[in-house]
Amino acid sequence: MNRKWKKMNVFERIEAIRQILKPVTKDTPDKELVGLVLQVQSFREGKHKELNETQRAIYDLLMKHELSPKTVYCWLLLERAPSHVKEKLKARKVSIKDGMTMSYEWRRMMNTKAGKDIMAEMMAVIGGLKWRGQENL
Repeated sequence: MNRKWKKMNVFERIEAIRQILKPVTKDTPDKELVGLVLQVQSFREGKHKELNETQRAIYDLLMKHELSPKTVYCWLLLERAPSHVKEKLKARKVSIKDGMTMSYEWRRMMNTKAGKDIMAEMMAVIGGLKWRGQENL
């Protein structure tokens, strides 16, 4: 990865990658783009034997710009992160790796009954006030 990528926050990087991949993935939805990059990553790791045209074009563009499919995949996953994690990533208060961990932990907590019960109790105690990250409940 060259120096220009290091100066950008992760969401600027994602937007730059979208511009790079735009000729190949014109109107591809975000979820599908993540899947395509995942398949390219699996190919690079040797888990898939061949790629279709779109996947091959994505692979070629990423290699041309010296980007690892695994890294790009991780960055794209951060678009699904809760808003409080996104804010910290934009402000560079946490690293990308820590942001991914925080996002995973948040989703894991919110997918358990105990996590939902805790959040419901907190909302009742606070009196229904909204706080950062609440829209992802």
